[in-house]
Amino acid sequence: MNVKVFFNLVLICLLSACGGYITNTTVDEINKPPSRTIETRIKSEEAGNTTGDNIHDYMDRLAVKVQTSEGITIVPYKEGFRVIINSELLFSGASHTVQDAPKCVAIFKTLKESPYVDYLMEVHTDGEGTRYYNQSLTERRAESLKKLFTDINFPMDRLEIKAYGEDQPIAENSFEWGKYLNRRVEVGVFASEKLKELAQKGPVQ
Repeated sequence: MNVKVFFNLVLICLLSACGGYITNTTVDEINKPPSRTIETRIKSEEAGNTTGDNIHDYMDRLAVKVQTSEGITIVPYKEGFRVIINSELLFSGASHTVQDAPKCVAIFKTLKESPYVDYLMEVHTDGEGTRYYNQSLTERRAESLKKLFTDINFPMDRLEIKAYGEDQPIAENSFEWGKYLNRRVEVGVFASEKLKELAQKGPVQ
């Protein structure tokens, strides 16, 4: 099995088993879990009951349209999902210039077709280098992605972009496979207020 495919399978299992997030668990960090912005936001905005079921069905249909491949993983939640893209598919080495990435652009174009969802994009690095450098790199990458999204006419009024540097790892940075998993861009997909309103009335097409 291809090593990177194996890493992606490990990522899916770990995220599913750990509520969507894993991190280092040293004594000092056990009581200080890092921010889980996408996961926390999806869960905090759950409508529940029949409305939630209708949102879930809508999100399921949208997630099915997203074509995953090596380096691209979908993590589903009850009323939303997140797409995790390894940074190597978008950027070469430590560059902040978006390279030719047709599979990623195809995903972004698929997501933009839905009029009833909001988006949060997060840019992350591994723990190599200084914290300042990693934060700066993700900020520059976020700006490059913002331009890409603008170029493909993405609904920017429904997209929020954040840069986190090395501060939100999903695996151990002490191992190469962990660094590979941590170098990523995540897109969280959430129910908009319009979708919640429509879901109260019945299934949403």
